[in-house]
Amino acid sequence: MIAPELASGALVTVLDEFAVDERPIHALYQSPRHVIPRVRVFLDFASALLGPPRP
Repeated sequence: MIAPELASGALVTVLDEFAVDERPIHALYQSPRHVIPRVRVFLDFASALLGPPRP
């Protein structure tokens, strides 16, 4: 998404020595029974966009 900005120098990467090959993203919520619908929709969207969870 930001490749053009990186290529032009408008953005620069920092902490490259800590880069990982995966996208470690976590969503924490109290209980599946208490998730409000808009949060559930976002979690479903993000999960579909980023791929299946790892075991």
